[in-house]
Amino acid sequence: MKLPKGFAQMPVKTLFMSALNSTAVLVTRTGNRMRRRKLSFADAHAALDYCLVRRAAFVLVPANPDLNLN
Repeated sequence: MKLPKGFAQMPVKTLFMSALNSTAVLVTRTGNRMRRRKLSFADAHAALDYCLVRRAAFVLVPANPDLNLN
């Protein structure tokens, strides 16, 4: 199986944040293990800045998700 170009540079960190909450969860992958850590931000823009500096992926969940879309 051929890996995609740039696979080694893919982020090993992902920050999950809800638009309603200022607390986010940072998930870090090391090998086959995953670790999570809570972080607090002033708003979603501060969380995005954090991710840009630390080369992490950013997942923002809407404030009022429609559960019928799942």
